[in-house]
Amino acid sequence: MDTAQPHNTDNRTDILKLIAIITMLIDHIGALLFPDIIIFRIIGRIAFPIFAYHLVIGYKNTANLKKYVLRLSLFAVVSQIPFTFFGRGLNIFFTLLIGILAIYLYEKNRRGLLMLLFLSIPLFTYFIIYFDYELYGVLMILLFYIFYEDQNKTILSFTGLTLLYCIDINHYIQMYAIFALPLFYTDFKIKIRLSRYFFYAFYPVHITVLLIVERLFFS
Repeated sequence: MDTAQPHNTDNRTDILKLIAIITMLIDHIGALLFPDIIIFRIIGRIAFPIFAYHLVIGYKNTANLKKYVLRLSLFAVVSQIPFTFFGRGLNIFFTLLIGILAIYLYEKNRRGLLMLLFLSIPLFTYFIIYFDYELYGVLMILLFYIFYEDQNKTILSFTGLTLLYCIDINHYIQMYAIFALPLFYTDFKIKIRLSRYFFYAFYPVHITVLLIVERLFFS
């Protein structure tokens, strides 16, 4: 994702990306190889909020929104090939793409179309195909965009949204996602620079590797 960061320096953004990538890997290791060990899934809860936060940063700072969307779309299609054997429905890139659409409609004051999008997501995921985090993921992205400059509102809105989501699905492990919030506002001193395409490539590659490991050693 695009890595510009208005609150702090670019090195902090890259640290956050690395944390998100590592926790996502831990989560997927748990989901595929060690489903009975819950700590893997708990650690993994902080990954998507960080990716959602970076999507907002990317949207705000990209010089060419069409190219940004095209990159996400390309890797969404590529990632769907291994993801078909890993999860269900559409992979996380599609959630990010719908999140960008929600931000765009909000920014252009297309509130009617935005409401139609929100109303259609549950129907889409129920009758057509599921995508990761569904309405919860898209609302998360939009709230991070709306309250981007207000730390307190970001924390309160995200915590409230996550609690409502946990009540709705009657499963509370997702509440651990709130531990991503302090990382948004931590001033990391370590300088790490990651390639713009590192996450894009890492997503389908790590899923493919995990599928191979599972087939060779855990079948």
